[in-house]
Amino acid sequence: MLVVGLGNPGERYQATRHNLGFRVIDLIAERWGRPAFRDKFKGTWAQVELPAPSGREKVFLLKPLTFMNLSGESVQPAAAFFKEPPERVLVLHDELDLPLGR
Repeated sequence: MLVVGLGNPGERYQATRHNLGFRVIDLIAERWGRPAFRDKFKGTWAQVELPAPSGREKVFLLKPLTFMNLSGESVQPAAAFFKEPPERVLVLHDELDLPLGR
């Protein structure tokens, strides 16, 4: 599975709601082993192993650094590299048209 947290790079956006996806990816990484993030796919990525019914499942975490409107330039190559079909790509993002938390 590929879990993508969307956000925008740089200090300007770091503590904003717009970077919710980045923050969730960081929390998942913290909770499941603090893996080292590596630069690739126009972003940073790491691998964690999560409990699954059949044992443990490899999960790839990705934070595109392309700004949100160009995130496909990061997500598509990562999904292809890890051989993850679209139904196994989870994208985390804020939705400014909905109330926070909905």
